[in-house]
Amino acid sequence: MLKFLKGKFAGKEQQCAKNPTIIALIGIAGSGKSSVAQALSKHIHHAHAHAVVICADKIYAFNQESDVIIVDSDLVDTKKRASLNKEAKKIGASIVFIYVSCDVGVMVGRIVDTIRRTNCTSDSEWKRKKMEAITKLQEMLHLLPKHYRLVSGHWEKKDPPCAVLANIDTTDSSSWEKEVEEVCREIKINKM
Repeated sequence: MLKFLKGKFAGKEQQCAKNPTIIALIGIAGSGKSSVAQALSKHIHHAHAHAVVICADKIYAFNQESDVIIVDSDLVDTKKRASLNKEAKKIGASIVFIYVSCDVGVMVGRIVDTIRRTNCTSDSEWKRKKMEAITKLQEMLHLLPKHYRLVSGHWEKKDPPCAVLANIDTTDSSSWEKEVEEVCREIKINKM
């Protein structure tokens, strides 16, 4: 049984398949974690398996029994990963970590672009979207040193904080989905 700890699903429980696989994403705001999570979910559903994607208070895909649980949250912090490991043991799940990264300039552009792409119907909606983007930028800047280091005037990605199955760089939007397909093949998501 998977229990949601926060967000609008807090306290609710989700029945899990026996021995589900948890795909846990590591990456900062704007790196493309949510896009990778959605693409993973799509590929898993095409393999006729069931997936649930958890992102704070959002679920992108939901089924009564989940073979795969995709955790869309920056798990760079050791304590967060330890907590996830503890919860995984409770439900008999195995965990696979995927590191999602992107060029820092592209990440900033993505966050800022969310404001431009928004069709706001009121000033209050516009202000809310702008504040969401500012909060996301602040989160990105706060966690940037955990993921990147400044070398000769440009940002270089650090090594992942733990063993990972894959490093998916979402800078080039035309190539990273192939990496997602490969990840699904690698963890044998095939009618579990």
